[in-house]
Amino acid sequence: LVSTDWLEANLDKVVPVDGSWVMPFSRRDMRDEWLQNHIKHARYLEIESISMRHPILPHLLPSAEDFGKAMDTLGINKDSHVVVYDNSYLFSACRVYWMFKVFGHKNVSVLDGGLAKWVAEKRPTFSGMDDLSRLPKVANFELFNQQDLGKNIDESSLEYVLDARAPDRFTGKIPEPRPGVPSGQIPYSINTHFEDLVNRNPDSNAITLKPREELRAYFEQQGVDIQKPLITSCGSGVTAAVIYLALREIGAPRVSLYDGSWLDYASRVESPMWRDYDDFAFDAPTTPLTENDLRARFDARKAYLRRKQAEALGRNSDTQQPPSHKYRS
Repeated sequence: LVSTDWLEANLDKVVPVDGSWVMPFSRRDMRDEWLQNHIKHARYLEIESISMRHPILPHLLPSAEDFGKAMDTLGINKDSHVVVYDNSYLFSACRVYWMFKVFGHKNVSVLDGGLAKWVAEKRPTFSGMDDLSRLPKVANFELFNQQDLGKNIDESSLEYVLDARAPDRFTGKIPEPRPGVPSGQIPYSINTHFEDLVNRNPDSNAITLKPREELRAYFEQQGVDIQKPLITSCGSGVTAAVIYLALREIGAPRVSLYDGSWLDYASRVESPMWRDYDDFAFDAPTTPLTENDLRARFDARKAYLRRKQAEALGRNSDTQQPPSHKYRS
């Protein structure tokens, strides 16, 4: 994360990128909003326009070639310090941040508070389009290894799938916003609503990530060991990026994002799904949790989830193991 103070002081050294995106039913034209009001020299990266085309799944990660071409057009190369912001509640900036990370871009940041905070602080904005034709077309992004997305996830690691959707969507109590998509959750996943990780300023409507200490306490309370491999998920792969950024901020070493997320998982006929999940919560710790405390929580959650699946399948949880599931992460 970088602050608005830092960005204003370093505008001539970085490449601002507006990654604003909203759900289609919002009827907002984010490109037009960028043209009318943006940070100096900000390029607009439209997530949908560079996404891999798919009959069901929206905004999938583009190919390395298509991503490189888009960066060429924007005058961004592998040495650029990219600062991503949005005007759409932080999550789309996090998604663009993740995309850069996937393609090996090392120097990329997210503007905390986005355009809303920038404007509320009366910092300068501009309209119209910069002339990018003068910029060099030398993106030079490393090739993306498609095999890195495919993982066989067994039950021991499925407990570390973190789902950013709202609790009622996670439990299956309300339908998914996309017609025809089943409700429910990936077995062994943990509901980590992305709004629990941010603060919203009621005056400016700016969304900022919570301080690192609060984020660490939140994940500890959820029983999440951030040193383990973690997979973030959501409805289609956008708000999951908020969890991704939060975990990176607190030093989680192995975090991946499930591109396509619930929409991809639920569209597969072989995917087991859970609904009407009884929330398994721990009391908030009164003192810092030790490694033994965390392990006890992990074991308790694992035993609970095994019992839940055993009840659903009518089998003995002590003698039979849950199935492994394969999906893109």
